[in-house]
Amino acid sequence: MTLLVRVWERVKKALRYVWLSIWSIIQIPIDLILETFPPTRIAFWVKDNFRPFWDWLISIHLVQRSVSKAVFRRFGGTTAPRPHQMTMADNYTSWKGIVDRRFTGRHLPEDKEFERRTRPETEDLVNLFLRPEDGTSGGTMQPDLRSTLLFASFAQWFTDSFLRTSHAFEFDDETGEVVTENDIPVRQPGREKINVSTHEIDLCQIYGLNKKMTDKLRDPNNHGCLRSQVIEGEEFPDFILSRAPTKREKKLPIKTRFECLHDERVLRHIFKRTKTAKRYKMLFATGLEHSNATIGNALFNTIFLRQHNNIAREIAASEPDWDSDRVFETTRNTMIVILLNIVISDYIRHISPLGLPLSFQPGIAEAETWYRRNRIHIEFNILYRWHGLVPSQFSFLPKPDDSADFRHNNEWLIEKGLSGAISAFSKERAGMMVLGNTPRFLAPVKRDTITIMRSSRLQTYNAYRKRFGLKEAKDFSDITMDTSMAAELSRLYGGRIDDVEWYIGMCAESHGRGMLMGDLMFYMVAHDAFTHALTNPLLSNEVFTQDTFGGVGWKYVQEVKSLKQVVANVVDSSTVCEFAINGIHADRA
Repeated sequence: MTLLVRVWERVKKALRYVWLSIWSIIQIPIDLILETFPPTRIAFWVKDNFRPFWDWLISIHLVQRSVSKAVFRRFGGTTAPRPHQMTMADNYTSWKGIVDRRFTGRHLPEDKEFERRTRPETEDLVNLFLRPEDGTSGGTMQPDLRSTLLFASFAQWFTDSFLRTSHAFEFDDETGEVVTENDIPVRQPGREKINVSTHEIDLCQIYGLNKKMTDKLRDPNNHGCLRSQVIEGEEFPDFILSRAPTKREKKLPIKTRFECLHDERVLRHIFKRTKTAKRYKMLFATGLEHSNATIGNALFNTIFLRQHNNIAREIAASEPDWDSDRVFETTRNTMIVILLNIVISDYIRHISPLGLPLSFQPGIAEAETWYRRNRIHIEFNILYRWHGLVPSQFSFLPKPDDSADFRHNNEWLIEKGLSGAISAFSKERAGMMVLGNTPRFLAPVKRDTITIMRSSRLQTYNAYRKRFGLKEAKDFSDITMDTSMAAELSRLYGGRIDDVEWYIGMCAESHGRGMLMGDLMFYMVAHDAFTHALTNPLLSNEVFTQDTFGGVGWKYVQEVKSLKQVVANVVDSSTVCEFAINGIHADRA
């Protein structure tokens, strides 16, 4: 038997060499075709001219898996794998920078020519981003052809969990209040260098950043569940405050069980945006301090808390011998993988130009050079400030033009209910991600973004195009086909194309067909998303087994691939739940 096995292994090895030889010959004309005609152009041509064939082709499971592998490998390998030579720790390679993940990473070293380059005034660049004035607080929005507020809110909720630059507030020694100038908080110098991230996609939004926080958020009276409350038949996170604070109080009336969940001074500053005493009382206790910042954040925390508790109850019922810790940890494993699947199969699919049904494949990254420990980069942090998606008005609110009503307003969410809120978000158009389309009320945030970019001394737009395998722009018309925008960029940068700053050029890029963003942003998003999500420890071949998730959890990680499925598990399944207007994904754009 041993001899037969050895013979068979040699036969397989020989066949593999034969196949590789044949494939290398076939690959030559394929490479020539792909070099002449980009793959996306070929795919769009096939989709446009042979739509029934295209729909049939991408519905085949083997094709989905093969295409997905090619996409993961293509964008995962777009640039050098981690660890990178430089971090924000120093402007040279240091051991602390490589191993201490409190220091944010960076794709490229500091720009050595930074001081010599033409840099427009910050306010001139801020004005490039803002929507035209129309008498409202937001300005006139250019609507995106297919994205909804649900997509925009998911993007914020998702990325805020790991793109966590240190607050670095300056506090007044006597009052404990955050020091402000012109109503803007004063930050400690070097803030952009330090993060407080776990660097993982780990649902810290509902579990917190460490065990101490997790223990405070767990419900000791319900096997494996998170603390929650039922309001008019609907489950929501528990409230963090025992009552609304008075103006004279120096400390928030935080419930005893949630004391030290977050830095109370930071919470006090963040909660100041809360408009009424009733809304103060309705602020949720969740894993991150900004979890109540927008209705969107509160909405997604509620969705995923409900799904956690539903699965925990199901596991507890099916495994009566398991203690609360095992039920909780197994549920958390399950929930994290569900989120990873949604990111790959639903969220990234919406971003991609062809709407390809990407196949979630645990373990696929282990054979790749980019299978490395995660590290958040300063570029990824800045890149993901997709303010153009935010509407100028929120038509479902009583005062649509009052953007402040979208913040710290769990009152609306509770009164509307999860079903009504999801439906409203799915019907609200998001804006396009282009220059000239940031709501005017977000001007201070855009100003802060430019400040962080410059204090990080990031390299130029062309340097990053080269880093990610794209052709460098030779002229301003290579950045954007909008002639007036190209002329304005040329004026601001003194006609020096190589001085155009990375973030400005990236946001100015014309969008390719079916794209939500320009090429450079798409390449960078895809690279960081795939190398971040697919290297999660739970997806390793050693860990991704039924033993890790139990029978109930294993069923969920195999079946749940979209946000819509999660929503169907926690509210009425007929609820509208779409990243895209009328359910139109990129493949229908």
